[in-house]
Amino acid sequence: MRPSQRRGLGAEAARHEHVRVLPDGAVELVARGSSRRLDSAEVRRAVLLDPQGSRRLLGGDAHHAGALLLLGPNDVPRLALQLLEWAPPAPVDVVTLRETSGVEAVCRGLGVPLEPADAGQWDAATLRGVLHSPGPAPRWPGRPGWWLSWAAVLLAIVVLLGASASPGGRVDQAVGDASGGVLALLAALLAIAVGVPTVLGLVAAARARRSPPEAAAGPELVVVPSPAGPVPRQVLEHELRLGPDALQLRRFEAVVVLPGPLAGGVAVAVLEPGAVRLRDTHGLLYSSLRTDVWCGDQASRVVLRDKLAAAGLEVLESPVDALDSVDHDELTLDGSNTRLIARPADSGRPFDGPVQVVAVATGAAAMACYAPVDSGADWQLVPAVALGGLCLGLTAVLAVLGLLERRRSRQQQTVVDPYRGRTTIR
Repeated sequence: MRPSQRRGLGAEAARHEHVRVLPDGAVELVARGSSRRLDSAEVRRAVLLDPQGSRRLLGGDAHHAGALLLLGPNDVPRLALQLLEWAPPAPVDVVTLRETSGVEAVCRGLGVPLEPADAGQWDAATLRGVLHSPGPAPRWPGRPGWWLSWAAVLLAIVVLLGASASPGGRVDQAVGDASGGVLALLAALLAIAVGVPTVLGLVAAARARRSPPEAAAGPELVVVPSPAGPVPRQVLEHELRLGPDALQLRRFEAVVVLPGPLAGGVAVAVLEPGAVRLRDTHGLLYSSLRTDVWCGDQASRVVLRDKLAAAGLEVLESPVDALDSVDHDELTLDGSNTRLIARPADSGRPFDGPVQVVAVATGAAAMACYAPVDSGADWQLVPAVALGGLCLGLTAVLAVLGLLERRRSRQQQTVVDPYRGRTTIR
C-alpha cells in the first residue's frame, strides 16, 4: 500500500511510506528512517469498515471510502488505515479501491479474507489510537489555532478601544488599573502560540517545494510533458518516472508513487485519443494522463509509447476514450480524490483556514502591546516591548511569505507557448 498523492511536506511520505506484508507474514509499516512491525501472531483478521462507520469512528475529513482494520487476538484493533489516504489518483470507487489501494494485496499476503466490520464493536477512541495517517502530523495547536487567533484579535480590540476611549489614551483609566496591559500580554501570547508554528511550517513547506527530485535507487526512465499548445508554466514541471517496481508521478507539486509491473500494479498503458490510461493486468485504473499535455503531437506520442514499453509496460492503442475526457488540470477524473485528503499540515498550516488570520492576530497583538506601555504597571513594560516586537516580526514574516506565495502562484499560472516562446497571464 502506498499513500495517495500529496503536496508540500506530505510529498516525502508519498515517496517513502508504504505498508507491506513480509515473507514471514509480518506486517511492516515503513516510513523514511523508521518502521513499525506487527508479527504474524499479532494479526488474525482483516476487516473493512464501511464509509459511515469510518466517518463516525475515525473522524477527520468529511469524505470517506471506508477503512482497513487489522485485528489481533480477541479482535483487538492493531492498525487502522483509511482507504482514501492510500488511494491512487483515479475515480473513487469503493469496490475497485480495495485492489488499487493495496488492501486486497495485504489480505492475500496475510492469507486472510477481507471481511465486513461490525462498526459497533469498537469505540472511536480505540480505533483512533491505532489509526495511521501518512505524512506529517498535524501542527500544534491544530484546529484550536483558529479560535486562538480570533481570541487574540478580540483581546487586542478591547485594549485598543479602551485606550482610545480613555482621557489621554490611558488604558488603565478605561479598563482598570494595569488591566489593559495584562490583556495585551495575553493577546500577544495567544498570537505567538499560533504565529511561531505557522511561520516555521510555511518555511518548511516552501523548502520542501524547492527540493529537487530524489535520485532513484535503480534504473528509471523519465517522461516530461510535451503539450500541443500553450499551457500554464507549472504544467511543464510535471514528471513521470518509470521504474520496474514503481512509477512516480509528480503534477502540480503533488507526488504519488504507483506500484509498477513487478509489484503487481500498473502493467498496461492504453493510449486513447484524450488520455493515457495506466491500468493493471485486470484493467483497473490507477491514473490517467491528458494526451495533449503529455504527448501533444505524433512524434512525442511515439516517444512516450517507446518509454512506456522500455519500462516494461504493455502499450495498447484505443481509438475511443474509455471515460470522459480529462480536464485541463487533470483533476476531474484523474486525481479526483486529491482534494478529499488534502491536509493543512502538508502546506505547513496548523489549521484549515487562511493564514492571513494569523497575520491579523499577530499584528493586532503588537499594537495592543504598545498601547499600554505608558499607562500599565511597571512590571509590564519589558514583556510588553518584547512580546510586541516578536509579534511585529511574525507579522512581517507572514506578510513576506504571503507575497512570495502570491508571486509564485502568479508565475505558475502564466500561460507559456513552448513552441513560440510567448507568455500570457491567465
